[in-house]
Amino acid sequence: MKTKYKYIEFLKTPKEWLCVNRRGGYSLGAIALTIDFGRRQWNFAPQTDTVFSSDCLADIAQFLNDLNCLLKSDKPKLKQ
Repeated sequence: MKTKYKYIEFLKTPKEWLCVNRRGGYSLGAIALTIDFGRRQWNFAPQTDTVFSSDCLADIAQFLNDLNCLLKSDKPKLKQ
């Protein structure tokens, strides 16, 4: 699964994925496993006062889609 994109990258921690800017290394937000409407899924929570380009948002959406597809397939490496 791709974790590095042109301007951002995703870093795995024990409970979530951090979204960071590749230039300055500062945090843009976090992706955590949540339960929404009775189902588990990965969701993005942005940091306060962050601004995203459409390319950045597309990369975040793609990463979320990849994580949620892996979750649906029940691959053990993503279970927490």
